[in-house]
Amino acid sequence: MGVLFNYECNIFREHSVIPDRNEIKKALVNLLEREGSLSPSTVYRALSDHFGLSTSDLAKKTDTNESFFEKEVRWAKKDLVDSGVIKMPQQSGRGIWELSVKSEEELSPILAYSPEEIERELSKVTLSLSPPVGQKKPERASSSGEIFARDVRVVAYVLKEAKGTCEACTKPSPFTKADGMSYLEVHHLRRLADGGTDTVQNAIAVCPNCHRELHHGRNKTALRDLVYSRISRVVRE
Repeated sequence: MGVLFNYECNIFREHSVIPDRNEIKKALVNLLEREGSLSPSTVYRALSDHFGLSTSDLAKKTDTNESFFEKEVRWAKKDLVDSGVIKMPQQSGRGIWELSVKSEEELSPILAYSPEEIERELSKVTLSLSPPVGQKKPERASSSGEIFARDVRVVAYVLKEAKGTCEACTKPSPFTKADGMSYLEVHHLRRLADGGTDTVQNAIAVCPNCHRELHHGRNKTALRDLVYSRISRVVRE
């Protein structure tokens, strides 16, 4: 069948290793976006080509004699099913991996250009079980600065997923807003100014203290890595 998709930066390497699960999740989403629904065997073959895995890499086994790479791909897929990115088997059919399909309303971002506007629009958003698409290339509000339009649906979904708990330090939100909602701030793990997406895979809900630390703290990289390892929804970009 041949390689389903081609990434210029990934060529067969002589000493490759099994990739990180977050890398697998990102590649899996990209693959299904490009190719549509696929069988697991086709996914394994395409991803092994993408990561440039050698025969010896693919021969690595777990303690239960399963393919280590295929097991990591299945776990990555499970994370994406749990977060609503990939359909459950009951929806797609057994042996088929497929991205969740959203209604036209859910596909359309609700853009806001200031924290005040985001707050106003949040009360109008109808929450859904599936994550919104968000913005792959966030719209700049001004050509002279680093202000970007934000998709309110992404903010609403991330706050819902956090359930009032900071996704960095895991402590409850510091206070309750006038509308009775827990106060948390939405942070993009890869900054929009650096090319990060305005999507639920790149956004977390955090308390103000962790938000400042993620921007300015001496240990911000370690804290960000901890979030990637803890929150199955997010994917490194």
